[in-house]
Amino acid sequence: MNIHHTKIKQAMAIGCHLSAESSHKYRIFWPKQAVELFAHSVDEALDEMRAAQSILHFSPDYKLVTNHINLDVVLMNRITGKVMRECPASPSEIWFLIESEEGHWIMPMAAPPPDEMPSDRINGISTSGTIAHKEGVPAGDCPYPEESDDFARWNDEWDEAAEKALNPPPKGSVVTNRYRAQYSEYGHPTHCGDELAIVLNNICLNKAGCNLELFEAICAANEVNLAKYDRTAKGWQGRLRMTGRNLLAKRVKENAGMLFMPNGMSPEYYQLSLDWRLQAETKYKPKV
Repeated sequence: MNIHHTKIKQAMAIGCHLSAESSHKYRIFWPKQAVELFAHSVDEALDEMRAAQSILHFSPDYKLVTNHINLDVVLMNRITGKVMRECPASPSEIWFLIESEEGHWIMPMAAPPPDEMPSDRINGISTSGTIAHKEGVPAGDCPYPEESDDFARWNDEWDEAAEKALNPPPKGSVVTNRYRAQYSEYGHPTHCGDELAIVLNNICLNKAGCNLELFEAICAANEVNLAKYDRTAKGWQGRLRMTGRNLLAKRVKENAGMLFMPNGMSPEYYQLSLDWRLQAETKYKPKV
């Protein structure tokens, strides 16, 4: 996949090399500080690298390390050995925290403050959905069984934390649309990359927004029951869609990639690709 020469020149102007890793991912590398970033578009790659450079120009003690699991970065202080607690995050998110003086520094693997400490962990996952989100645990990895009351509580906490992370910072920030792309990976129905989310968008979205009645009917057709989830608190519609999508992904994975439709709809089901199923096998693997 070719990159327009003007974008290559823009990368060179800030001392970086820009390349296409695949049809949907770009790599930008800054040799001077050995910073490697990945993005979904060329413009995003350039914006995130500019943010990374702002971070490292802010303090010579800082070091950015790419987390190759989720392609975000970790900010480390070379002198103290501490890392920014909110990491892994995108450079633009980190730079916003630095500018707003809202970042918190901790020793690697340090526990959260006592007032945020969960009573325990299940299979290594915090019993607090809020803390689990901060630690980068995917929404689909809820440690509780679906029939448990704590399952709904954990998902509500996780979704609320994700909702706060999605809210854009004040005008003038360098934060890009990666917020939405990253958040969508955790189940937001407007996601443009996940195959299941695309199918649900095509079926449920209209000019008025999401047809929640149809969405719930699809969930029910796949034996996902959303009846017990809150429908009164502000933003419940978005949280319901997120939670439903996460549960639906697990069920579709268990059904060999088949997303069943309610009775009377055509086709009777949609077959998701092998690539999606292989990713789901990793993302929604059974707890042991």
